[in-house]
Amino acid sequence: DIDIIFFDDERSLILETFKLMQEYPMIVTFNGDNFDLPYLYNRARKLRIEASDNPITVRRDYCMIRNSIHFDAYRFFNQAAIKIYAFSAQYSESSLDAISSALLEEHKIELDKVIGDLTCYELAWYNFWDSKITLQLTTFNDNVTIRLIILLMRLTDMPFEDITRHAVSTWVR
Repeated sequence: DIDIIFFDDERSLILETFKLMQEYPMIVTFNGDNFDLPYLYNRARKLRIEASDNPITVRRDYCMIRNSIHFDAYRFFNQAAIKIYAFSAQYSESSLDAISSALLEEHKIELDKVIGDLTCYELAWYNFWDSKITLQLTTFNDNVTIRLIILLMRLTDMPFEDITRHAVSTWVR
């Protein structure tokens, strides 16, 4: 139950992606700080997309999105305090598959070939499934992840991005 849209060129695809990103108050990624967002940012620069059309700001170790909160689920779920205290050490590895298996009982799609050999539809399904389980990490169990972040924000008087990217030692300080 998803729509697949084909584009004639990469530039149009990225511009549409940027447009869609601006329609949401929160963008949820899994390792978006280290891969997805820097990749999109750099491809846009290479394609000479105007900086004003690119909502992504890349910093040394994180990315921000204009008019949106960026929640990198990998960074949050990788924190020792979150793994141990919030989720009772149900997962030890911080991969999307390990976390979603432990918390959601959902697995990533196992590929029987390299990603470059997938058809457009197989690649779309693979990416959709990763996106779906990444979003579910924020919405499962009556939105427990977002509720926990809001609680930690209130206790520490820190912004969303800092709570989700920094260790408990920073929260205490």
